[in-house]
Amino acid sequence: MASSITNHKKRVLLANLTAGYLFVLLPLIILVVIKLLHFKSWQSILLAGDWSLASCIIFGQNVANLSKAVVARGKEIQSSMFVFYFARRLVGVVISLVIYILMLVEPNLYLGLLQIALFAWASLKYFTDGIVTEMLKSEE
Repeated sequence: MASSITNHKKRVLLANLTAGYLFVLLPLIILVVIKLLHFKSWQSILLAGDWSLASCIIFGQNVANLSKAVVARGKEIQSSMFVFYFARRLVGVVISLVIYILMLVEPNLYLGLLQIALFAWASLKYFTDGIVTEMLKSEE
């Protein structure tokens, strides 16, 4: 992160990002507990399409948050870089939706593992994009 952000601001930012992330994670934790109690199988967790849907939500939220920060910034930003960022996150949204639909139509272990990996990637991007968004907001 930029050196202009103090340790206190870093802790506050991480706390805010974690709080927002927990609203995505909580339904998935409940899903895992219910699947384990009811089906007693890890395979039922992998075959739930909810992971892809959560990834889609995370990617979409990242785009919305960064877009708002760019507009609110009021300064010119290199449009080609923003478009490149937007396109990559849009690809994440589309891939998440395609995997979600495939999991509804014909779930399989390969897609289940793929959607868990995609969820992990979306989760990482949630935090890194959140830091970038906050840096854009705090720049004058």
